[in-house]
Order: sequence, then structure tokens, then C-alpha cells
Amino acid sequence: MDQRPTRTLLVEDNPGDAFLIREQLSQAGGCFDVRSADHLAAAIECVAASQPDVVLLDLNLPDSRGTETIRRMIQKVPHVPVLVLTGQDDEALAVSAMQEGAQDYLLKSHLDRQQLARAIKYAIERQSLLLALHRRGEQQLHFKDQLLSHVSHELRSPLTCIDQFVTIVLDGLSGPLTGDQRECLATVLKSSNQLRSMIDDLLETARIEAGKLKLELRCVGLQDLIYQAIEMLGATASAKGVTVHSHLQAAPLLAYGDPSRILQVLLNLIENAVKFTPRDGVITIQADTFSSDSNFVVVNVTDTGCGISEGALPLVFERLFQEGNATDGARKGLGLGLSICEDLVSRQGGKIWVTSELGRGSTFSFTLPTFSLSKLVFPVITENGALRKVNSLITIKVAPIPLTTAIDAWGKTRRLFREVLQRCILPDKDTLLPSIGQPEIGEVFFILAAADGLGAEVLVKRIRDQVARCKEVTANSVLDVSNQLVETPEKNNERSLDIQVLTVATNIASMMNQAVEKGQSHNA
Repeated sequence: MDQRPTRTLLVEDNPGDAFLIREQLSQAGGCFDVRSADHLAAAIECVAASQPDVVLLDLNLPDSRGTETIRRMIQKVPHVPVLVLTGQDDEALAVSAMQEGAQDYLLKSHLDRQQLARAIKYAIERQSLLLALHRRGEQQLHFKDQLLSHVSHELRSPLTCIDQFVTIVLDGLSGPLTGDQRECLATVLKSSNQLRSMIDDLLETARIEAGKLKLELRCVGLQDLIYQAIEMLGATASAKGVTVHSHLQAAPLLAYGDPSRILQVLLNLIENAVKFTPRDGVITIQADTFSSDSNFVVVNVTDTGCGISEGALPLVFERLFQEGNATDGARKGLGLGLSICEDLVSRQGGKIWVTSELGRGSTFSFTLPTFSLSKLVFPVITENGALRKVNSLITIKVAPIPLTTAIDAWGKTRRLFREVLQRCILPDKDTLLPSIGQPEIGEVFFILAAADGLGAEVLVKRIRDQVARCKEVTANSVLDVSNQLVETPEKNNERSLDIQVLTVATNIASMMNQAVEKGQSHNA
């Protein structure tokens, strides 16, 4: 049986060099089917029509130069080996080319036919091996995630049973208890809750690795979340003799993030601080505009605990790492909490870090983007450096059907509804603004559209049609959609565009608040 020729794409704009390379391949003794392109754009068209086995790539082309050429080619054919053929004897460039994903860096002046054929053969074999290893790694990761998720879910059922029966006995429903018995059962319940927390961390980690973590970004009042976190952990801190308090500004501090995930980060950091703070210690939570960048807010959780050693500081956000200085000397977790916090914060556009002094305490800080309606609406309400003449605000009110929708089902319905709305808009013409309302009793969503009344009606019809097709949404909720024009001020050359946008954004915020207040009065 004849061997299939090696499909080779030669990307070279110098006709002389292209001819020599073709000649070398024809004399190399192998079987090469060579196609040529003298521009990167033409090469990309070639690989789109028929994927080659190998790409021989010159770095300096009429429409692309340097390592950007490699990057663009590999983006188009990520599974095809790319060999750089160049006249530049540059070690730094060679290293950069390999870092970008090139399989080899060959100098045209030092190349003979046998070396070229051998380089192509080895590059194809290496790429095949790398792909096999990658697939194997993905399969192992998938198996691990499935096993982890399955085991974690299965562990929850017996834990729930333990909690229920221990609570029944502790409440005296099965007869009186001695002091020693009550103390033993309280220890069982405490250990059960600790194990449940570990399982929750495992499940959260599995969701993050599987890419199944969902975020619902909106305008968030940080003060309310901090008060809620302190209230939720107040009993735990008091039982250990630790004081938790906050220093917060009076004016609302607004961030753009997922409130449930921000609360999760706060709870994790405060609980961690309680764990490492001795009796009579103090934990302080502060929040303010980030002094280094006014586009972010910063939250600080400071404790007067044992602190973190200098060697451990770079490791605290790594998975499974645990500092051994807990005040009770016990390992109360899997070392996943801070890693989860780092992932949640980074996914919302922020950063997290820690400063500490051994024996004097630690401060965990994280940032989140500041909510700015004017920045969010800027691309929609402006065009060619000026305000658009007409914009529309679409108001979508959605509420659960009373007595038929459980809280968990309603949470899923809200997420589905938001996904439907996201599919309805045109990315460069419309934007889905943060939802407003009380999620458990209903929400008000807003879409700002670069459209007049007629265009807005088209969008409203699209929303109704798309929602009607989503049975999980229509079965659990009622929908009300309306639209109104957004007033745009007269052109004023004395005012900067940013000021004009701020004026429109303030008007939009007022319209949104009125819609929410109207919906709340109807619910009342």
C-alpha cells in the first residue's frame, strides 16, 4: 500500500526561498504534497479549506511579522505542528517562537534536504504524542471530577441522617440526657458539620475545574453583604470569645459582582480569621474605594491572630495548603477555602492577597470592580464620539408563580431567564444591565438598546418569542415586558462627552429605580 503523502503548507513570500524548499522536499526521499501561500491571510484560507499535516512558516510576511505570525497560525490550526523557517539567527526570537507553540526553529541558510525531512517527521510525531497525552489528561481529569462529584453527593445523604437524629436526641425528643451524653453528641454534630463543609468545598472545586461555575453579575451593595456575613458567623465567633466588627463608610459602596459569591468569599475569610485568632482577639472588616485604582473597591479582613510565616505567605492560596498555626491546633478543613476564594474573586475581575506578621495577625484583602452605570452604557449610547440621538430602555419584570415554584427551582428559572435575555440582544448594539429587585420574590431586568421605539418593539417581540420557547421559564414564572425612550440632552459642545454620558446614565438609573418601585408597590 502506498504511503499517503505528507500534506505540507509552505508559507513563504520570497519566491526564491519557496522554490529551494520545494526542491529540497522533492529530493528528500519522502512523499510531500506541498501547497504554498505568500501571505498569512492566504495561508489561513488554505488551512480552512483543507487542514495540512505540517506548516512551514516564515515569520516575516507582507501581512504579519514576528511571533504574532505564529500565534495567529496556531490559533487557526492548534493541533497541527508549525515549524519556523527563517533567515534570522536570533536566539531570543527562537525562544519566543517555541514559547508561542512552534515545534522547531530552523535557519534557511543551514538547512539541507535530509535535515528538513527529518525535522518535519519528528515534529509530526511530537505533536501526535502531545495530543495523545492531552487527551489522556483530559480523560483522567474528567474521571476524577466525576468520581469526586459522585462521592461528595453520596456522602451528603448519610450526613443529613446523622444531623437529623443527633439533633432529635439533643432536643430531648427521645428522652433525657446526662451532661456527658449531651457533650458527646454536640461533638458528633460539630464533626458532622465540619465534614459537610469539607464536602461543600470539594463540590465547589469540582464545579470550578469542570467550568460549571455560574456567576450572576449585578450591582451589589457591599455594606449589606458584610453585615450579613458578620451576623451569620456571630455565634461561631462569640463561642470562641472573638469579637467581629466592621468599619464602613455611610455612603453606599457599590461593586459589580455576584452577591452570593461575594458573600461566600466574606464568610470564608471571616471564618478563617476566627480559626486563627485566640480568645479575646478582634476581627475587623473594612471596605472602601481602592486607593490604588478608583475603578475598584477593596475589602479588608484583619485579625489579631497568630499570623502567617514568611515562607508560607506565597502558598496560602494554593490548593490543599494548610498553615499549621491554628489556635486550637486542629486541621479543620481540606485547604481548599482560600483557593476557592481566589478563583471566585478573579472570575469577578478582582484580585486577592494577604499581608501578615507572625504573632501579630493577618489582613486578607480583595478587590472588585466598582459598579459604574455610565461606563456600562457608554458603548451603547455613543457613536462616533457623540451621543446617539435615540436609545430605548426595555424593562422585563419576572416573578415566580405563587405557591408553585420552590426556591431552588426559582433560582434555576432566574438563571435560565437571564441566559434567554442574553441571547436576545445584539452585543454591539444592546447591553443587559444588572438586574434589580429581591431575587426570592421576583426581579426586574433591563436592556438598554441603541434603537428607537420601532426597533425596541422588535426586541420586545424577540424576547417574548424566546421566552415562550423556554418551557422551564414559562412554567414557573409570569412575565411583563415594556419599553420607553431614553431622553438624550441637546448637544452641548461646552460639556465633555463623559459628562454627557453621565447625565444620560443618571436618567437611566432614575428610570430603573422608578420601574422597581412601581413593581414593588404592585406586589404589596
